[in-house]
Amino acid sequence: MSTFVKILIGFVLGVAFVVFSRKGHMDFPMEKPVASSEPERVIQAFELSTKNGIKKLHTYMSKDSVQILMGRPDATDVRAVYSTVYEVWKYKGRNMLMDEFTLKFENGELMSVDQYVE
Repeated sequence: MSTFVKILIGFVLGVAFVVFSRKGHMDFPMEKPVASSEPERVIQAFELSTKNGIKKLHTYMSKDSVQILMGRPDATDVRAVYSTVYEVWKYKGRNMLMDEFTLKFENGELMSVDQYVE
């Protein structure tokens, strides 16, 4: 038998061994990933210039985290629609006559921040 035929047989046997020994043990699954039922979250960051310095907030922060950073709100509004709870927190800034910051929460997570600018 020639050397070429021996090498060819060895190669074929090696490939066959690898294929049959790895059967059912694939490194990468052949199934498609299951799509998540939750929409992808886009995180927005906010820097608020308050009377106590600059505060950094971002969407999906918990109410407790926001209260630790910002303190107690000056005014709140809470509404429930079916199983969703909406809250609006208002803070006064340097001008004590008007609300300077409005934070909106949905089910206990920060969704948006509005800042009054003169």
